[in-house]
Amino acid sequence: MLYRFIKGLFYLWIRLFMRVKVYGKERMPKEGAYIVCANHMSWWDPILVAQLTPRVIHFMAKKELFEIPIIGPAFRLVNAFPVDRGKADIKAIRDSLDILKKGEVLGIFPEGTRKHDPDKLAEVHGGAALAALRGGAPIVPIALRGRYGIGSTIKVAIGEPFTLRPSHERFSVDVAEGSKRIAQEITELWREIDGEGA
Repeated sequence: MLYRFIKGLFYLWIRLFMRVKVYGKERMPKEGAYIVCANHMSWWDPILVAQLTPRVIHFMAKKELFEIPIIGPAFRLVNAFPVDRGKADIKAIRDSLDILKKGEVLGIFPEGTRKHDPDKLAEVHGGAALAALRGGAPIVPIALRGRYGIGSTIKVAIGEPFTLRPSHERFSVDVAEGSKRIAQEITELWREIDGEGA
């Protein structure tokens, strides 16, 4: 499978040229549907996150990437699917729910774009919370810290899975509160990483 082949190649690159410290890897579910939610520092992020589980992660990615020759088809071959960030993308939502319905793993960077401020999350969009609420799947929060580069150190903290439950008459309120919860979980993991030292 192309996904596993490419994953293996990048695993070798990461192991040979970077130092990666992972905390809480035992928290990654071994079976069943779940949603991986991580902060977004670099285009390397999905490659690194994919190394945290032997299972295939279906990453949601901005549609503009799929319009680039060679890169677009390659993204589809490794099970990524597009989302139009400029609107409520019904197809992307359906694709997300189909993945979860099949008991598979969905990957979302809820900030929606790469964020270079190391101490503050960008605004967390509602797609991850919506998928979790509609699909009934737990969320696994992941915090990434560091800088990608030869000889650099990247720290990864995996949090306890948690499930969002509808609790308001207005679904939009549930999505907004769910998005805040995701941001809080990732931010708390940042604090744990920072407390671990070098």
